[in-house]
Amino acid sequence: MKIDWIKRITIMMFSAALVFASTACGSKAEQAGAAQETAAKAGAPYFSKGVYFCQDEEAFYVFYDEKTGRTELTDGVGGLPFACTQEDGKVIFSMGGADEEGIRVLTIKSSEEGMVKGEFEDGKEITFDLEENADPDDFDALVFIGGGADTEYKSKDGWSVSYDDNRFDVKESADEVSFVYKDASAGNNSVTVRYIKAKEPDAVLNELAVSWGADTADKSEGIFPGTEDVKAYELSCEKFENGVGDSRLAIAREYKEGTLVLEMAGHNTGDDERDMESSDSISAILDSMSFEK
Repeated sequence: MKIDWIKRITIMMFSAALVFASTACGSKAEQAGAAQETAAKAGAPYFSKGVYFCQDEEAFYVFYDEKTGRTELTDGVGGLPFACTQEDGKVIFSMGGADEEGIRVLTIKSSEEGMVKGEFEDGKEITFDLEENADPDDFDALVFIGGGADTEYKSKDGWSVSYDDNRFDVKESADEVSFVYKDASAGNNSVTVRYIKAKEPDAVLNELAVSWGADTADKSEGIFPGTEDVKAYELSCEKFENGVGDSRLAIAREYKEGTLVLEMAGHNTGDDERDMESSDSISAILDSMSFEK
């Protein structure tokens, strides 16, 4: 769970950097028209600045320009930044980074009037359709398709998060609130937020390690979610066998007269798609955390 959370934060930072680096010019109509005109050419480039929907992957490909972009799944919680090289007859995508595992080669079959057809290495033909009314500079998949069920939870202790009430149940007690992933087939996935008075973060994490029954747990430091410079103390442990098992992650900070701690429980089923969906859903809650000023 810790790896997934850190990876998601890194991906978001990388995506933001690509957005900042891309050149925004022209009206939305001009951008869409330029993308259509370019895509209609016989040779590369096949994709220009714009948003293309791939029904076969249930994903939007958001191109900031001809070389960079990101994907967004239709559920709003998945996706990767990418770089690409467009050559006559093919587009080489580097998904999520520069390692070879992220390389995907799209062989172009046809390109006409904003519709690009091709196939990746698995040989299955897929289609990309240009969304004329979508702006790549501020695109949000859930807003575009009219989805999303984000509900804000405000705590009396001065913090708040957003969560998808179609995916999570909320369970409250006197000193904590838990957001529990509804899909039981994905195993136990949840995030619990707790404010503990008159206790230091290190003492809180030590008690958690005992409650987890963890013989060994990794400790580290970072920045607390929802802040830019507040020091966080982290504790994590994993018990996997052949990619299946459970993980725990706790993130604590000094808060008011005590400690605020986030405790995540994650389960890997071995089904990559299902595990990514549950992990990204938990990460989305962490990413949304904010504090009263």
